[in-house]
Formats: sequence, structure tokens, C-alpha cells
Amino acid sequence: MTNKDLDNLNTAVQGSSTFYLFGGITAILILVMMLISIVGYIAWPYAAGTTPTVEIFNLIQTNIWAGFIALDLGLSITNLVSILLYLALYLVLRQVYSAQALTALAIGLLAVAALIAARPVLEIFSLSDLYTAAASETDQSRYLTAGETLLLQFHGAAWHTYMLLGAVASLINAVLMLRSPHFGRTLAYIGIVTFTINALFWLPVLGILLLFVAMIGSVPWYILLARDFFRLSRKTSTQESTLI
Repeated sequence: MTNKDLDNLNTAVQGSSTFYLFGGITAILILVMMLISIVGYIAWPYAAGTTPTVEIFNLIQTNIWAGFIALDLGLSITNLVSILLYLALYLVLRQVYSAQALTALAIGLLAVAALIAARPVLEIFSLSDLYTAAASETDQSRYLTAGETLLLQFHGAAWHTYMLLGAVASLINAVLMLRSPHFGRTLAYIGIVTFTINALFWLPVLGILLLFVAMIGSVPWYILLARDFFRLSRKTSTQESTLI
């Protein structure tokens, strides 16, 4: 092996180690944000589709953080953070089946983009300001109508696309974990069960219950996922040290 080859290998290992570390940190962040959101919703329940638009506008003006939580700020943040998780998973699982791992990455990133479209939170905050500053009832009515239209997106096609694609991407990754030496089989099976259930969110009435069950299953999923990523990061860091 030439010096150039050794340098390239060292760089690849170092980059992988960093991504694995980010993957573990991201898994923990997503879990923590999910738990914080649950607590937050107890104080300020989810509002889109359940609360009149004028009340949402008033909530934003009286308590901005309550408005953010009621409009799913936690999910919006974890959605963006999950980009790192998808990349870290791809980096590991491409060693098993590269095409399938790339497919999961692409589907996951499409899910991220879909949720951005399904959560126009900043636009609703702007309309709240305009509604408050409106000089006439006609203007207020116009802003309320615009707000109601945006709030429909919270449960529209983009939201359903996010739910389905996110579940499919995670399910593919969980199946690939069965073939990977870097992830435990318990983690893989928890993922397969959890995200299969999650993919059935569209079922009438039963879908809400299934989402709750999937949320419970995601807790051990993220804990074990973080553990395996941290372990893999330490392993690759050791390999890096031997290459120097």
C-alpha cells in the first residue's frame, strides 16, 4: 500500500467515525426532543386542525413558545436533524446492500422535504402578526382565511407523504440491519415491527392507536441505535489510530 493509499484510507475512516458519532448524537437528540414535545403538548396541546385559527393567532401573540409547540415545533426540528441520521445509516448500511441503502437515504430525504412543506409554521406566525395589526375586519377576515388554508397543510398530502416515506425509509434500514454486523438484531427487529406499524397510520380510527404504539416502540429503537453508533464510532476511531 502506497502512502497515498494509506492517506485516503485514513481520511475515509476518520470521516466515517465522525458521521457515526453524529448519528449517535442525532438519535439521542431526536429521542429527547420527542419526549420534550410530549410534555409540551400537555401544557399547550397540538392546535392545527383542533383549534380555531383565531385562537392560534392569539396564542402566538400572547406566548410565542406555546405557539411553536402547539404547531409541532419539536417535529419540525427533529425532521431537519434526522438528515444526519439518514446519512449515518447510509454510510454503514451501504456496506451490506449499497443500492437498497441508497434507496432508503433518498426516500428519507424526500420525507424530510415533505414535512417542511407540511409545516408552514413561520408563515402562520407572519399571518398572526398581520391579523393583529390589521386595521379593519375585512383585512382580519382575509388573514384568517389564509391561515386556515395553511393549517390544512398540517394534515394534507405533504403530511401523509412524510409519514409514509419516513416509515418506508426506516423500515428498509431496519431490514438491512439484519445483514449488518454493526447493528444488533434486537434493534433491527424493533425497527421492523415499529415502522411496519407506523406505515399503517392511514387506517381509519385504528391509525391513531397504531401511531401511539409506534411512538412507544421508537423509544428503545433510538436508544439502541445511539448505542450502536457510539460503539461503531469508537471502533473506527481505534482503526484510525492504527493507521496514523
